[in-house]
Amino acid sequence: MSIKSLAFLSIRVVSICFFVLGVRYIGNIASITMPGFMDISDPGYAEVFIRFSIPAIVFFVFSVILWIFSIRISSYLVLRENNNNDSINLDIEKLEPIVYSILGVILLAISIPELIRYISQAMMIDKDIFMYQKHMWYSSIAVEVVKILLGIYLVLQANTIKKLIHRLRKIGVEK
Repeated sequence: MSIKSLAFLSIRVVSICFFVLGVRYIGNIASITMPGFMDISDPGYAEVFIRFSIPAIVFFVFSVILWIFSIRISSYLVLRENNNNDSINLDIEKLEPIVYSILGVILLAISIPELIRYISQAMMIDKDIFMYQKHMWYSSIAVEVVKILLGIYLVLQANTIKKLIHRLRKIGVEK
């Protein structure tokens, strides 16, 4: 594996990290705005949803830009290949599932404490206040559970994800 290939892989990993951060923001947006959508009579919640969605949209846009232009960006990062063909003895096929697993662990490390925080806050809060805001608590807990399931899937099914991405690449090349 050349240094340019390693730069390419690094940019793809950063792209996936931006995507995961976007998913995390979407979870926060859902937990904040979901209770408002339950009470449809207030039109201000659509504006709140749009305003809170801007950071998530930015993360998703950067993720897609980095993914699509990762070859060009890696070319700019590594201006030229060395004449002595410096290569690193890493196989990208073996490294890819490890990267997906690491991303899953990161997602789990972020989401599990958040889930514990939401559950402990829901248990400690006054029952009258909880009943008033129960949609917010349920949506927050549901979002964290989904993120935990996604993290577990990334950790346990990294090879399956790699195979799926390779199939998608082949489909794109055939057309």
